[in-house]
Amino acid sequence: MKPRLFFDTSVVVAALVRDHPQHASAGSLLNGAFSRKEDTFLSAHGLAEVYSVLTRAPLPMLIFPGDAWTMIEIGLLPNVELVSLTGAEYREVVEDCSRKGLAGGWIYDMIHIKAAHKAGCNRLYTLNVKHFREIAPDELRDAITAPQIALIRHGSGEPLPHPHRGRCRAGPEPGSPRFRSYTSFLSAARAGRDSTDPPAAAAGG
Repeated sequence: MKPRLFFDTSVVVAALVRDHPQHASAGSLLNGAFSRKEDTFLSAHGLAEVYSVLTRAPLPMLIFPGDAWTMIEIGLLPNVELVSLTGAEYREVVEDCSRKGLAGGWIYDMIHIKAAHKAGCNRLYTLNVKHFREIAPDELRDAITAPQIALIRHGSGEPLPHPHRGRCRAGPEPGSPRFRSYTSFLSAARAGRDSTDPPAAAAGG
């Protein structure tokens, strides 16, 4: 069966932020899927979540809104298909949560699961495996796994190609030489220049 991969917000954020403790495994998994041109999916709601987390999470370095969009636009959107739920499907999610007695933030996990099911995904990657398995339908439960486990199962554990590594990181402190070099890189990226790696001064973070 051809892999149809769904990535939860938690994995996408970990892949995009180099200082995230799960960056190595999440980045290798996501970019490996990109380099192999596998069918890769993210919920439309997840796209908004990724932006929200990138611009508000207590990361070691502040990510400005414009930089967060550049990371998403260049490092993510060209390689994933967004899955949108209809109004009727959102109603089903809310009703399902009510029936199962799920309150608060559980509904957001249900939205991802609903989107993965709608896209016919046979693998769902998340850093919240326990929660997702508790509420997933039977046919999707065994497909839910963490990036670390997926790399052990499907590869040697060696880092996979990471073509967007240079573009998927928070910027240095404003006013520093690295910041100026980094902003020059972002400007080049927004202008559509064919550049894979940031300037050497930015590479050190």
